[in-house]
Amino acid sequence: GASNQSTGIATISQLLNSTASSQQSITYHVQPILANQCSASTFDAIVNVNPLPVVTINASSTAICDGAAVTLSGVGALTYSWSGGISDAVAFTPTQTGTFTYTVTGTDVNGCQNTAQQNIVVNALATVESVKDGVRCGPGVVTLSAITKSKEIKWYDKINGGALLGTGDTLKTSSIDTTTKFYADAVTLKGCVTATRTEVIAAIKRVPKVDSVTSAEVCGSGVMTLKAKADVGSIRWYDSLTNGSILSNANSYTTSNLLATKNYFAEAVYNGCTSYERTSVQALVRAL
Repeated sequence: GASNQSTGIATISQLLNSTASSQQSITYHVQPILANQCSASTFDAIVNVNPLPVVTINASSTAICDGAAVTLSGVGALTYSWSGGISDAVAFTPTQTGTFTYTVTGTDVNGCQNTAQQNIVVNALATVESVKDGVRCGPGVVTLSAITKSKEIKWYDKINGGALLGTGDTLKTSSIDTTTKFYADAVTLKGCVTATRTEVIAAIKRVPKVDSVTSAEVCGSGVMTLKAKADVGSIRWYDSLTNGSILSNANSYTTSNLLATKNYFAEAVYNGCTSYERTSVQALVRAL
């Protein structure tokens, strides 16, 4: 150590380390030397060495999905100060995806400090890349589809909550008779789902029908005009009950010169849908 005989002050500098879990004491024996070189009575100087607090971290979760909150709590000290502007034991929401390290400094009752660190992984949410609505004429099953780069698609009957209807890129609905909305979301391998579900529509188009027809007749031979009326849309005329050639797209059809009775067939057409069956309309040729 060093001493100053004019002031009577002596100093000693020594780095003290303790690995003990409790307070340790070190005693220094001091022998004063007077200005006349005479020795005064000795005395003891006691230094107490306090252990550093063992600081650990409790995390509500070490891996979360983007947009979720996490709570970090220091353990083992009296007060805690955190990096990153967060507060001890207060939930916070990271603003980015990735791996982030948070450091806490804990201070105990003796003013001794120690630190601990915790990594938090923020995983990206799943995304639905695209969807395809389905449509059919009249009641029945509709097929819907959705595409994701994530693990899988899940299908629901409501935009929030609701029943899980199925998983996979396609959904075959139950038989429906009105246009119905369904909802798709995606989930990643880490279990993170899309922020919002995507609407997919199963459209049911109205099937028209032939409401009424008017036949025609002639004696011997001749040209006749047949008529038909749809409940909605327009009329399409054919020369056969199934398949066949389209003769006209109008509410009436005028035949060529007929020498014998012939049946023609009317079909209702509306918004891409046709009547379930064609209706026979007769052009009757009576014998003279």
